[in-house]
Amino acid sequence: MGQGCSSSRPGGFRRAQQEENHESGVQPPALAVDGVLRILSINVWCHHFSTLAWLIAGMKRPKGTMPPWPFTKRIDLIADAALAEEADLVTVQECFLLRIGPFVLDYAWMQLSRRLADGGLVHQSDPYRSLPRFFGQNSGLCVFSNRPLVDAREEQFSHSGEPFNSKGMVYAEVELSAAVRLSVCTVHLDSRNKRTQALQVAQVGNRAASLMGKDDQFLLLTGDFNISPTPWDTITGPPPTWSLLVAEMRARAEEKGHVVSNAWGATDDPSAYPKNRKGRMVDHAWLFQPRSTPGRGKALVLDGPSRGLWIGTDKSSGESSLDERRDGPLRPAPADGRGDRERLADSSVGTPSTANAQAASDHEALTLVLRLDDRMLPWA
Repeated sequence: MGQGCSSSRPGGFRRAQQEENHESGVQPPALAVDGVLRILSINVWCHHFSTLAWLIAGMKRPKGTMPPWPFTKRIDLIADAALAEEADLVTVQECFLLRIGPFVLDYAWMQLSRRLADGGLVHQSDPYRSLPRFFGQNSGLCVFSNRPLVDAREEQFSHSGEPFNSKGMVYAEVELSAAVRLSVCTVHLDSRNKRTQALQVAQVGNRAASLMGKDDQFLLLTGDFNISPTPWDTITGPPPTWSLLVAEMRARAEEKGHVVSNAWGATDDPSAYPKNRKGRMVDHAWLFQPRSTPGRGKALVLDGPSRGLWIGTDKSSGESSLDERRDGPLRPAPADGRGDRERLADSSVGTPSTANAQAASDHEALTLVLRLDDRMLPWA
């Protein structure tokens, strides 16, 4: 992986102002011949309040993990991974901007924005829109793309138990071809209050239904839902919040004549979901697509996530790196007949620095591949 970009400035406060979009003069790339769109969704764990509490408490980090501060090394590693994966679209959670009066602490986002723009992801949503008026963090959400984002918007949750975080959603449209657009939405739900989570799930469902719009619109919903299918009880089943989330996703899909799938696998199979260091999986991607597309005869085929990227430390050298997990759920082989194991064998991202690397946070990145298929959907 490449070295960290030297153009990022050190942390500090600056007066709030909207940064100009990165101007590279490069035309948006066309999709590959096979219609592949590579997507990375990741919680970057740049949380100012949590980091401050960690520093005040003098907490020790688990062996093999990066410290939460400073953010710069983590941001560089994540940017390296996104560019090595040749991601066309990156959705980010917890890249928080912090406002204190007229000042905004935004260096983590600035660094990530510049690194990804230098790699071709020049189209980015505006994180400044969700900044509070006087004090607190913004939504921490952003979408980066190498293709134009159409009508990128922010929506704050009506209910939240985190008054100093502007939790909510960011959504936009990405043009896959002259005839096909994909709506993309990334979210970050509260982490503790179950009642608040239920209200936020309903609001996400409302927005998802709106983004599906017409009966031929595709939607990819990613983010940190802070809801996991585990622990799964053999008698009572999954946690109530998981059942609620799945029911909401299915109901909204049915309402719009769509089908919905979770990228990890079957929603009633807890073994399909890898576990973070707390034994849970809260990061998800949901794909909504029409039951039939008679006017276009196209479908989106989801490959992955075949693995996740974890931020860790090589115990032998002490150097930080992004590690690949090779034990993630495997997907059916695509049209070329090569399954995940074959593709991983010659992956360009590299091998793990250590088999014992641990997550730096409670999150795993989702690396997805969407393929635009000219066939009708199999269930149409």
